[in-house]
Amino acid sequence: MKNYVVHTFKLPIDYEQSLIDYTHEQYMTKSDFIRNAVIEKLQDIADSNRIDDIMEQDNKKYTHEEVKKNFGF
Repeated sequence: MKNYVVHTFKLPIDYEQSLIDYTHEQYMTKSDFIRNAVIEKLQDIADSNRIDDIMEQDNKKYTHEEVKKNFGF
């Protein structure tokens, strides 16, 4: 079993019904949806930081194919 940390946050009431509707349609819990959204956002930030680091190293322009190859896509 994975280790987890419990977080509490406030969501604007305007989004609550949308969250309920979406998670119900997808057969998932609100906690699963929120956890996945946070993880995806953190992964996007990490990827963006990696790209920035590479771009700062040599100021070379890369093709889309070179970027995909460098990141293993």
